Amino acid sequence: MRRLFWMAVGAAAVTIGKRWTVRTANAVADQYTPVAVGKRMATNVGQRVDAARREGKAAMADTEQRLRAKLR
Repeated sequence: MRRLFWMAVGAAAVTIGKRWTVRTANAVADQYTPVAVGKRMATNVGQRVDAARREGKAAMADTEQRLRAKLR
């Protein structure tokens, strides 16, 4: 009876471990599909362009303020 119990426990552990491994492997594989990589790159590029635009606007405002101060 003990052997049957521990065999059942072992089978359950293997089944649970296999399911966890497959889910984890699929999640990692999904992160590296061309679509997922493309989305991450597009987001990254978009954030950089937005940051450059904000920095440019701030520099333009600063330059305009300095030029206006010189005219006065």
